[in-house]
Amino acid sequence: MSEAVATETTTETTETEAAATETKAAETTAATETTTEAPAFDYGKWAEGLTDEGKKDYAKRFKSLDEVIDGALAMRKDVSSRIKVPGENATPEEKAAFNKAIGASDNVEDYKVATPENYELGEAQTALVGLMKQKAAEAGVPVSAFENFTKTYFEAEVAIKEKIEGEVKSYREETEKTLRKEHGKDYDRRLAAGNALLDKLDKSGEVRAFLNDNIQWNGVAMKAGDHPALMSVIAELGLRMAEDGAPLIVTQDERSSIHEKINEIRKNNPVPYSQAVNRQLEELYAKLG
Repeated sequence: MSEAVATETTTETTETEAAATETKAAETTAATETTTEAPAFDYGKWAEGLTDEGKKDYAKRFKSLDEVIDGALAMRKDVSSRIKVPGENATPEEKAAFNKAIGASDNVEDYKVATPENYELGEAQTALVGLMKQKAAEAGVPVSAFENFTKTYFEAEVAIKEKIEGEVKSYREETEKTLRKEHGKDYDRRLAAGNALLDKLDKSGEVRAFLNDNIQWNGVAMKAGDHPALMSVIAELGLRMAEDGAPLIVTQDERSSIHEKINEIRKNNPVPYSQAVNRQLEELYAKLG
């Protein structure tokens, strides 16, 4: 081997060894850097060593120790911001702070009543609402809760009233239909006689007031005066208390017929009328009332 060839071979070997040395150094450095990084969070003994399965399952939700600490801090913050319900030995200041936090007030005027549109409180309702406001303030009821309660209450009252009025109207129509079928053309005469009887005997109006009251009969809402049995009795009494064979009051058709007879008598008899004609006219006028 010549000296030049030997020199080349030595040079290549040296370069190869140098490259290998650099590669090994780089790998060593990378390994060193890897070992210096923070190890992945390992539940290890503190989690696996828990005997309560519920606690163990809860602990495994956290992916790092930071998450454990963050969770504890968040819980502490949440608890500290919660409203504490005053106990039996709470001071007036604590109770006042609690009431303020939930929106209650010690001022009765802060409590507002929400009623449906065009709804007017009666005298009894106004007194009742005033008492409710006072008790709400004393009990620490939230103002918004009181308003929502009254809104629900009065809306329900209106709905129930409308339902009852619908039932009363339906029952009245059914009653009239039944009685018209029973009495035929005599229905209007009987109804007029019954009303005339009430006009004559019920001077105070208390009977009519009772008849106009809503009642429940066998689960059906109606006005007392719409009960068919009661209507029939009053009508029959009215007819039986007629004077000179005529009912206490005549129907519109009968009134028209009487006027026609009067006009016919006047037309066919010269003035001055005879005693007989005057007597006829007086009887007809008496029927008109």
